[in-house]
Amino acid sequence: MEANVKNSTSSTSALASPAKTCVRHEWKWMVAVLFIFAVFNIVSAPYSPTPWLDEVAYTDPGASLALEGTFTSTLWAERGTPLWTGNVPLHQLALAGFFKVFGFSCRVARSANVVYYTLAILLICQMIRNYNILQTARARWLFFWILLAGTGLTALYRNGRYDTIGCLLYVGWVFCSLQSQRRPLMLLGVGLAASLMPAAGLVLGPLLLVSGIAAFFLWRWKAFRVLMITGIGAISGILIMQFFYQRLGVPCIFKEVLKSNNPLVMSDFTMATIKNPSYLAAIAAGILAIVGLQRLHWREAQARTAFTLLALGLLVPVVMFVVGRYQFYYSWMAIIPASLGAVMLVEHPSVPRFARITGVSLLLAATLLGLPRRCIRIMAAWEQDQPGAVSRFALKNASPSDVVFLDASMEAFAVYYPLRATVQTGYWGELPVNKADLPKISVVFLPKTGGEAHLHEILGGNWRQVDSQEFGAQKLGFFLGSRFLLTAYRRF
Repeated sequence: MEANVKNSTSSTSALASPAKTCVRHEWKWMVAVLFIFAVFNIVSAPYSPTPWLDEVAYTDPGASLALEGTFTSTLWAERGTPLWTGNVPLHQLALAGFFKVFGFSCRVARSANVVYYTLAILLICQMIRNYNILQTARARWLFFWILLAGTGLTALYRNGRYDTIGCLLYVGWVFCSLQSQRRPLMLLGVGLAASLMPAAGLVLGPLLLVSGIAAFFLWRWKAFRVLMITGIGAISGILIMQFFYQRLGVPCIFKEVLKSNNPLVMSDFTMATIKNPSYLAAIAAGILAIVGLQRLHWREAQARTAFTLLALGLLVPVVMFVVGRYQFYYSWMAIIPASLGAVMLVEHPSVPRFARITGVSLLLAATLLGLPRRCIRIMAAWEQDQPGAVSRFALKNASPSDVVFLDASMEAFAVYYPLRATVQTGYWGELPVNKADLPKISVVFLPKTGGEAHLHEILGGNWRQVDSQEFGAQKLGFFLGSRFLLTAYRRF
């Protein structure tokens, strides 16, 4: 694959040779910035966003394994016991390792994703450096900033969902694929990444398929060996995972996982595409550059690569939506290639100055709603010590011997981490499967007052409100986050 790239391009090609123009000091500065980025996000992890349903749902199985030694979750009802089958398990198994080493907390749960994403950025930057994909320092720093601050990308690494480990595996697969011609041993990396993808997320399947088609378009039969190893690795990963689940009493893990998939939701698709600033900016900047191009022939490797990356950014959301679903947390699959293609095109010498300035401005403006806005929310939560206040509220109203139930709402999940580390038994968003356990629930957290009658209806017994408190910023919710109410109820 790599050999074909070298044979088909000139010294100005985007993928021709190791990046002679990428100064060593620039690479050191990028690594330093990336280190600061990782430290900042780890330190500030608990402050924003507020824990919510998806994060808790994909964190709880790993917490159960680390804290109790059982791969279960009360949040998933029947799919949570006797073995959790709500999704494929790689993220949860890795997360259990993080919890074992560093302890259970919101910071540790989110830090795992920060580590995965930081490694992914390192690999992306190394590919750009090795193959001179972006030939000017301005282009490299622009794309580097998009990776750090893009809207869909910031959401990817600042929460506890499972998507980031899939992003790392995919980037690792691309990295090993490009290196494999010069270093055949890297084919082992290709196969390993592909074999782990079925355990990281079924959503990676369509992405891998579209990427394989794009690789074949760019490199023709030179890509065949990599694609063959990829297919063998993916199939091996499926068979190995199925083998272990069968031994644990689950006849078909993939059938069980698909049961938890929600139907196609158009609002999820629009949120990830036309309402996603970084995605829109990448597509708009790329199209604007194409319209303004004066001297760029389709047969040039730089043009083919940039157009293919832009097309990948357009096709992936559509294919993902058609075969399953496409939501905001999957948007990295389109934003990263589309942004790289857009930067390649915008920075091409034949693009008019007006088109270049407009394209760069669009790409930079879109990132303001990513990491910069998140930093504003972090500062507001830091000033109010919101995680500490929520933790104190939760532990004041629930003792280790209580059986706790959290209402399935975003606000109630704010108390998940302190309670999960403290109480012996909890039901997080789902009532007990065994109805005989309902009377054992002694404390409930709801995002509203006056819920006594509702609790009597669903749980039985008599309830009283024992505490209520508001959290969050007083105003400017778009920038500082919404204010929310938590109320504790106790059975009497």
